Amino acid sequence: MTFPLYNNLESEIDESFDTIDLTTRQKTKLLKAITEMDTQGAELVYALIKVYYLKHTQNPDFDLPYNGKYENDCVYFNINDIPFRLKHILLSFINLHLKSMNN
Repeated sequence: MTFPLYNNLESEIDESFDTIDLTTRQKTKLLKAITEMDTQGAELVYALIKVYYLKHTQNPDFDLPYNGKYENDCVYFNINDIPFRLKHILLSFINLHLKSMNN
């Protein structure tokens, strides 16, 4: 599966982040940014989560990875169910997306 955005973000994340969670401040920033993000950005967040899941699981059988839930036509994830490395990828994306929205 090729997804250039994912590939670029993932390649920039140090391997040590596989075992290092985001700080409380980083988690807060990530969650706040996602809830305030435009539709395109939210769709890209979901795509990044899905691609990461497909690349890192043996049995990609679930509609929503990492215990995600559908509610009121929206998808929700608990930040604590998302792998550390993926959280860092999402934070990097958020930083890039916020810059592009401000330009």
